[in-house]
Amino acid sequence: MRLGVTPFALLLCLAALGACQGRRHVDARAAGPEWADTCPLLAQLSTRDPVADATAAHHRHDNRLMQVGGLVGAIPGTAPDDLSIADEDAAVTLPETADDGGCPSKDARNMARTYAYRYNQVILTAMRPQPAPAPTKRPVA
Repeated sequence: MRLGVTPFALLLCLAALGACQGRRHVDARAAGPEWADTCPLLAQLSTRDPVADATAAHHRHDNRLMQVGGLVGAIPGTAPDDLSIADEDAAVTLPETADDGGCPSKDARNMARTYAYRYNQVILTAMRPQPAPAPTKRPVA
């Protein structure tokens, strides 16, 4: 059983902690994209580096892929062969990306797809079997 914290879980915890601290409201539009007030979790995700997040997750042996929700969730950046090296059932759905109740902003959903694509590419590259090195020839004496 793995107890590592994923970037997604950390993001949710930080959002919940901020809400519980009773901090005064900051205008989300001044702090981020125009859709930040209706999609606060995606707005926080827009400030993250998917390559750094995926690299850190891989080092923790957390190789789950990021999924964008919908009626049928999509795992951006994957081909059918990729799913043989990754556990498709363990994909993490990004918040606020569902068709029903998700973020209404097309820009926010595009940002989420781009984040998931870049994140998944790092994880898949790290998980692909590396070719064996070519044998070296010894000089004949």
